[in-house]
Amino acid sequence: MDLAVRDRGRSWVIATNRAVFRMLRVVRQRGLFPCADSFDTALASLRAS
Repeated sequence: MDLAVRDRGRSWVIATNRAVFRMLRVVRQRGLFPCADSFDTALASLRAS
């Protein structure tokens, strides 16, 4: 999904909470998705790109 979005010249990020972040880490998928620990951090990341 990340590659498909970036190939179209778009930026995206998932605003996660602790449970989602932990689940992604446990199943070793954390690096596949751009994640932020809060909605504000996600918005700042998108604005900076």
